[in-house]
Amino acid sequence: MKDASACTKWLWLSFSCALTKSKMLKLYDCFENIDNIFAAVREDYEKLSFLKADDIEKLCQKDLTQVLHYEKKLAARGISVLTRDMELFPDGVKELKNFPSVLYCKGKIKKLCKDECISIVGSRTPGSYGKNITYEISRSVSQAGLIVVSGMADGVDSIAHRAALDAGGYTVAVLGCGVDVIYPQGNFELYERICQNGLIISEYMPGKKPERFSFPERNKIIASLSRSTVVTEANSKSGSLITAADAIGLGRDLFAVPGNITSSLSGGTNELIKKGAIPITGANDVCEYYNISVSKQNTDAAPVTDDPKERMVLDSLSERPLSIDEICYKTALSLSELNSILLIMEVKDLIKKTGADLYTPVLK
Repeated sequence: MKDASACTKWLWLSFSCALTKSKMLKLYDCFENIDNIFAAVREDYEKLSFLKADDIEKLCQKDLTQVLHYEKKLAARGISVLTRDMELFPDGVKELKNFPSVLYCKGKIKKLCKDECISIVGSRTPGSYGKNITYEISRSVSQAGLIVVSGMADGVDSIAHRAALDAGGYTVAVLGCGVDVIYPQGNFELYERICQNGLIISEYMPGKKPERFSFPERNKIIASLSRSTVVTEANSKSGSLITAADAIGLGRDLFAVPGNITSSLSGGTNELIKKGAIPITGANDVCEYYNISVSKQNTDAAPVTDDPKERMVLDSLSERPLSIDEICYKTALSLSELNSILLIMEVKDLIKKTGADLYTPVLK
């Protein structure tokens, strides 16, 4: 089928032939484009030492009936395909040594220029400090016009995505499973929000369940998509340190948020700083580093109330979202009284609770 699209031929190579990333890259280097790979005959393939007999047999099968059916099935499920020769394929991913030639996507696809993206990663079980700083950084860089990239895992990843969406920004979630597999399952609501206002992306075929080996590969893509990676809170064994190492290996900038030296939750980030990561204490440090204007911050009016205690709460939230414990500390209100005040303020639409269990004013 010479008239088949390039995308169909790429799906043939990855779906029907089931070749590894490495072999697909080598084939491309040998034949220069997907059309030549598809048009090649047995004798051409047999000249290539990296192909096994089973690979050659599959490559010689040019029937695209199943592939076309698979392509229609993907489209019906709202799943798009990006291949390495498409303009929308992220240039940053091509900088990986063994990059995937096919990416599956769900959501709003846009060209991902690495200078416009920032990866934010960290612990799956952050403390209140990590939650707060992650939310503040992600929300602020989103308001400054950057695209937040993360892995939709529990903890820092999910908070980073939610903060970007809360700020009205665009966010990209890179999965270690198929784009139609919600993992962890508790992130259903977040997954739906990203599909509506961001992008879900994966190198793995739809339907593939997460496996241990797939997350380090996922981390490489997270690091490659952005010009910098921020680690907000991580212990010394956190998987986010793998993403940090990938960022360094790609020549990307690495930022880390310093933490309490006695806290195990900050052991990883503090170690990164000792090894050369750029220490930051907020989004302004990142924006100033790249000379990015923060003028895109939301200038809507803050909520107003005549109640003195409600004003105390709003004043405490003037700089950044806070947890209930932090509001309690700043206002000196008792926890029981504060609970009632916060509930009333939510009903009055003066404040709202974010996905990271932080309170923030509702701007009018």
